[in-house]
This record gives sequence, structure tokens and C-alpha cells, in this order.
Amino acid sequence: MDIVLLQSLDNLDFREWCELTSSTKKGIDFCQNVGLIGFTLNEPCAQGHNNWKLGSSARASDEYVWRCGKCKSTRTLRQGTFFSNSKLSLRQVLDLTYFWSQQIDSHTFSRRHFDQRDAATLLPIIYEYIRPGTTIYSDKWAAYNGIANGPGPHRLFNYT
Repeated sequence: MDIVLLQSLDNLDFREWCELTSSTKKGIDFCQNVGLIGFTLNEPCAQGHNNWKLGSSARASDEYVWRCGKCKSTRTLRQGTFFSNSKLSLRQVLDLTYFWSQQIDSHTFSRRHFDQRDAATLLPIIYEYIRPGTTIYSDKWAAYNGIANGPGPHRLFNYT
């Protein structure tokens, strides 16, 4: 299992968020730094080259495309990412995600305490509701140990 150190966004205020996403390029940089968009594509172009570079494009909806350094073919920046099926701008998706996720925890929706938060309870729910191939990010809580054999890759993160 890989351990991914996620940038802490817990203390990020609205002005800081706006600065992080103030331009398309800054939004792309942010997405790359937190792993939402890769630093390169992992599959070859139609000519078999695997020499992708991020380049600006006036015709692209996100202002940037992946461009093959050898044959100059292009692919959308969103290919194979969380953003691939969205018609919203990259910034709109980021803003919606930011505003939706602020200060949300289980107590926001329910005041009830659940005693059964063990692997025997959680893993069947994860297997039922998570699509195959989905990468699951979790902390190192013991109940999540069985996810490694689950529907997709399991990555651990530290809160630090």
C-alpha cells in the first residue's frame, strides 16, 4: 500500500482557496499536487509514443492539453481523471468540492453514535457501494485493513 501525504486543507480559509484556484493553471497545479491530475499521462499516443507534456491550447475548454512531444497529438487534460465526465469548468468542480466538503463529518448529518464501526460492518458496505477500480483513500484505522483486497487500489494518508 502506498502512503500519500495530502496537503492539509483543514485550516485553509476562503481567500487562500481562491488564490489556489485563481487561474486555470493554478487549479491544474493544485490538482497535480494533491493527485487529482497526473504530472503526465501513462498511456502512449496513437503513434506509440509516451512523451506527454502539458501545453496551453486556446481551443481546449481547460486551456491546457496533454501534447505528445514527438508527434504533437493531443489529449484532454481530464482523460482518466475525476473530472473526465464533467461538463463544468475545472474551477467550478473544485469550488463545488471545496464548498460541499467544508466541515462535513458524520455528526453534521446524524447525532447518533454508531458502535459497530469494525471491519465486519464496514467492509461489506464498501464492497457493495464502491465501484470496481475506484481508488480508496483512508487513514490507518485497523478496520480498513481489509480494503487492500477490495474493489480497487487502497491508499493510506497521514493527517500531518
